[in-house]
Amino acid sequence: MPSVTPFLWFDHRLEEAVTFYLSVFEGARILHTARYGPGAPQPAGTAMSMTFEIAGQRVMALNGGPTYTHSPAFSLFVSCRTQAEVD
Repeated sequence: MPSVTPFLWFDHRLEEAVTFYLSVFEGARILHTARYGPGAPQPAGTAMSMTFEIAGQRVMALNGGPTYTHSPAFSLFVSCRTQAEVD
């Protein structure tokens, strides 16, 4: 059976977002980071894509530029059992 992986598009704040996600979700971890090289659309060394895991769910993300933006049309639903987990 195929797996489904959420894919998030960022303009230029990919690493900042992933760092935030890792700080919020205990046990979250980075699985892979690919960086732009010389002559790319973003400065060399900037994260191009990252794959990370939150609660066993793999998530992929791309620093793809301003073509697409986040909107309320897409979100990640997080199920919490207690108010402490929400906090």
